[in-house]
Amino acid sequence: MSDESTFKIVPGDWLAKRKVTTKLFLVQIFLLGVEYSLFFLTLWTYIKTLVTTSNPKFLHSMTSSSYFISAILFSPLMGKLVDRTREVKKSVLFGNTAIIIGNIMYSNYHSQFYLIFGKFISGLATPTEAVVYSELARVYTEEELTNQYSRVGIAYGAGFLIGPAINIIFSNVDITIYGFKLMDGNSVALFMSFIFTILQIAVICFVHDLSKEYDLKEELENQNLLEEEEEGEEFSTTKYSTLKLFIDVDIIIMYSCAFFLTFMMVTFDVCVPILIIDVIKGPVWYLNVIMLFDGILGVIFMCCIWFGSISKLTLYYLVIFSLAFVVVIFILFELIIQCKSGALVVTTLLLIAVILNNFILIAEDISLAVAFASIIPSEVQTLGEGLYFLWGQTGSLVALLTSVYVPEYVSYYTIGFAVAMPILMVLVHYRRNQLGYF
Repeated sequence: MSDESTFKIVPGDWLAKRKVTTKLFLVQIFLLGVEYSLFFLTLWTYIKTLVTTSNPKFLHSMTSSSYFISAILFSPLMGKLVDRTREVKKSVLFGNTAIIIGNIMYSNYHSQFYLIFGKFISGLATPTEAVVYSELARVYTEEELTNQYSRVGIAYGAGFLIGPAINIIFSNVDITIYGFKLMDGNSVALFMSFIFTILQIAVICFVHDLSKEYDLKEELENQNLLEEEEEGEEFSTTKYSTLKLFIDVDIIIMYSCAFFLTFMMVTFDVCVPILIIDVIKGPVWYLNVIMLFDGILGVIFMCCIWFGSISKLTLYYLVIFSLAFVVVIFILFELIIQCKSGALVVTTLLLIAVILNNFILIAEDISLAVAFASIIPSEVQTLGEGLYFLWGQTGSLVALLTSVYVPEYVSYYTIGFAVAMPILMVLVHYRRNQLGYF
């Protein structure tokens, strides 16, 4: 369907609302990127400098995993609720409130409980990303989705870029107020609570429930059915079964890809600080520079997709190669541990790992996300996106529970993924035509 015929069916002021809401979505995703980046950059040093614990690695795993446990538990519920009500603004406001309250609790270092439960509350905001993706899928055409999702990726990557810069600003904070000590780990958490409080005002003023007013994707789906009827083609009027989101082979393949690619990205985010600080004994500024490069490269990659023209075939190959890059990154981690005394070699290996990790980011955030959004009907869009993100968050949870031990058992990770990834690559290739979008 042409763009001209598409916009003939769109209500007048709806396009203006879509424009301003999309901009606020980008701000929302940007700040979620900052929040995520700062959390993983500062958690390890926060635990080691302020929190009294006999097992810092266990506390690190429990605190970070609690964030994703709440996301896993809450994502399907939020998805089903938004599909039914289309109350996007309220869901975003709820998520931001969870971050504000969670970060305030997390900043209290007097008990390990505050760290764990604070991040559990903050994790209730994680489905916000699925809500944003599903709303964009409902209000933009399939041809526009790659562009829109790349903008979301740029916003998230920019958040990763700003995160290390903010961490540098707060890295020397060491003050005591009425017996309460503020250092980089908990001061940035309080700072982000303040920022999300300001964001709440912007969401109230500028975010609209677009698909509740007009569902462009549903309208186009209905028009396609009418065109098929006019051409004498048979089509099904049966309502899409929610059960397909759980048992369809091709959807499960996409879930599996999301699981493993997200697992690798989170493992990378957790392992790099540990490798730099504990294994090679590098300074904090070195860690910030590496993560800053990671953020810059992510933004550059996303901009290339946004401003360029990328084919579906390219998106497909991004997925295939990214699954292979998972194995390569573990090999690079093993080489870094073995060559920990060679600064130039270690830096080179780290930079290669950063580059490969950003290819994985593009594959998961753009290739898979656009393909998945395109094959899910509007009526279950948010639930579908929520389940897709749930598998990703499950990968994150598994990574957070295990990734602190990667430096000790990296050889086992390498062998395991060297077996698993080729199998998944074959499945993606074999079912490529059935996956629809590719």
